Parts: sequence; C-alpha cells; structure tokens
Amino acid sequence: MAFTYMQGERGERNGWLFHYVGEELSPRAKVKAMALLDDERSIERALTTCLSGAAYSGREEDISRFRKRLREKGEERERCELLARELARAGERVFSLALGDLVYFGMDEAISDPATVVVSGESSTFQTDDDE
Repeated sequence: MAFTYMQGERGERNGWLFHYVGEELSPRAKVKAMALLDDERSIERALTTCLSGAAYSGREEDISRFRKRLREKGEERERCELLARELARAGERVFSLALGDLVYFGMDEAISDPATVVVSGESSTFQTDDDE
C-alpha cells in the first residue's frame, strides 16, 4: 500500500498528512497487533527465564522491569486491536495520518523505497539543446 494523498509543504515532513479510509487501515492495525502479541510473548519467555534464574540474574529490579514491559506491551496491543475493530467499522471514513503513524503501521515503504513514476507520452515534447 502506498500513500494515497499527501497534504503539506515539501520539506516540512512533520506537517505532512496522509489520508486513508478506515477499511484500508484496519488490516494494518491487525498486523501491528499480531506483531505486538509476538513481542509480548517474547517478554513473557524472558520473564520466565529470569524467574528461573537462568541467563539473567533474577534480581528483583530485572523482574520488575520485565513485568512493566509486559504490561505496557499488552496495553499497546489491546489498544491496537481495538483500533483495528473501530477502523473496520468506520469503512469509508477518511483518517489523516502523520508520517510517524505510517511508520508505526509499516506503511512507509512507498516513501522509503519509491516506485519509478512513468510519465505519459506528453513528456516527449520536451526538447534539449541537443535536439535542435
């Protein structure tokens, strides 16, 4: 999915807005929620390892740090799942996303790696000094 419309001045990317409809954004939010679930499971495994005393010190501050990360990641995943459901319900409603939103949902590939734009035959009317 490439960005569909950009509003803003060139070179002022903090002010750029990209417009998408809810049904385009919902699958991206679902994919992000699944990635967050994978992260959450990785943290759970690390916490279990820490509690068993292997590979980590098992110190209380390590355990509390893992628990905090686990709670934060779970909350972020739940928000993302809720967002995916709400975006699916929104259907054709248009949402404006900032550049950071595109990056968060993995939608920045067209910006990072733009496809070659093919110009119609009208460009052949341009002449260079060599053409004369």
